[in-house]
Amino acid sequence: MDAEFPFRLRLHPRHLIDIGWSDLLAAARFPAHDLVEASPTLAWSSGRTALLCLSERTGFDALLQALDLPPDGEIVMSAVNVSGMAEIARAHGLTIRPVDLSLATLTPPAELVAEAITSRTALVLIAQLYGAAHDLSDIAEACRERGVLLVEDAAQAWSDEFRGSPEADVSLFSFGPIKTSTALGGGVVVAADRGLAVRVADVLASHRPLPDRWFRSRLMKYAAFKAAGDPHRVFRFGAGASRHRARP
Repeated sequence: MDAEFPFRLRLHPRHLIDIGWSDLLAAARFPAHDLVEASPTLAWSSGRTALLCLSERTGFDALLQALDLPPDGEIVMSAVNVSGMAEIARAHGLTIRPVDLSLATLTPPAELVAEAITSRTALVLIAQLYGAAHDLSDIAEACRERGVLLVEDAAQAWSDEFRGSPEADVSLFSFGPIKTSTALGGGVVVAADRGLAVRVADVLASHRPLPDRWFRSRLMKYAAFKAAGDPHRVFRFGAGASRHRARP
């Protein structure tokens, strides 16, 4: 073992939560439910309507409810996505048709998406992986030609420069704890069609709100994780623990 580090560091921080202490303190001052109640609908660029929800998956589930899809429908999905999105699609009776990705873009090629669409296809869900925001023009054209809704899973792609692809009919964003610009929870559904947005909003309004203590406890938990995730604090903690174990 290196003489400079006479102990084994057993805890290694893997991720720093993307939220500042000032934001955590500000969030603690206001009931989260009151903030959402005050602004469930957000103004968005290009005349689109944005809706707040508990999480991206909550928004996706509400979207599928609002679409009232036939039970024997299909959904074309990027071959790589979190299992939760596929589980929600199956819970709505949809058969999943995965489409392989291009290694150059990490999105499915438009020609493969077009081949996967059938008369039973209800929508196409394309994931923007690892924070990338690739042009969906060709995929959108294939969807329009076949009368299929294009939904963009942009959970990892939020940034100051990217607020959703203009070609997508619906964009889904996540602000969970490990996301960029996290709010420690929450999601946004952005819809190009106002009528669809209203139907999704009606579904979301039917959900029972979580108690404010849920968000308070979340704040405390991730504030502790943020403090522990500081590499300098972790190093000092590991050093202190090792010295404690070394005492006779």
